[in-house]
Amino acid sequence: MSPAKETWESPFHYCELTKADERLERLRDLRVGVEVMLDDSRLLWPDMAWEEILGLADRLAETGVPALLHGPFHNLNLGARDEHIRLYSRDLMFRGFRVSRTLGSAHMVIHLGFLPQYPPETAEAWWEHFSDTLPAVLAEARESGVMLLLENTYESEPTLFERIFDQFASGELGMCLDVGHAHCYSSVPAVQWAERLRESIRHLHLSDNDGKTDRHWALGKGTVKALPILEVFAQKGEYPTITLEVPFDSLDESVASFRDICQSAFQGQVIS
Repeated sequence: MSPAKETWESPFHYCELTKADERLERLRDLRVGVEVMLDDSRLLWPDMAWEEILGLADRLAETGVPALLHGPFHNLNLGARDEHIRLYSRDLMFRGFRVSRTLGSAHMVIHLGFLPQYPPETAEAWWEHFSDTLPAVLAEARESGVMLLLENTYESEPTLFERIFDQFASGELGMCLDVGHAHCYSSVPAVQWAERLRESIRHLHLSDNDGKTDRHWALGKGTVKALPILEVFAQKGEYPTITLEVPFDSLDESVASFRDICQSAFQGQVIS
């Protein structure tokens, strides 16, 4: 079995930091890593919750479960009009890089905070603020040895991400393609997101939904077609890491479905 194939057959599962410890042994048995979510800013601000963070780092070492990090994201926005929000967002991300390094994560995922409903003038103002703030975040990523990955959320098409990667070509910057978000919030099919941004994509979030809202269903329970997206990468011999954003109680069936899809992607088969 090739290392790349082994990597794809061993996905990650998303989990809040405070719940990760109790799930590690089950994840180890499934050969699944953990994408730790910093979804509560109280873990980072005003003080770092080092007892919880270092305790989880020790447990990861004990169990051998690999970890990735989803950085803080609730209400954060590097392009916000309010300078206090921009700087607070920046500083929380700085602290997130410290958590990434402590947990052994090679990257940290964040959200842009951009809304497609912005009128053109507001969208351009957001871009100017974002462009002013991002270089400091990338400098901190470089210092920390952690890659910053930008995740699509409510964006209706990939143009903003193309603009970012054109303007800020950097070894510290990449993309996390959230397939579920692209499927339900975008007017552009998820496979086209993969094709247009493939060179920047380093990580994928996979879950299923009904095409209307982000349900985070188990794989195969909705209308998301994961195979064509994986084939975009497999055909180029590229294998970004993948997190299954599904409920923990459905993880077994999602892992089995995921491995079936991977086999088809490697073999060039198509599942109807």
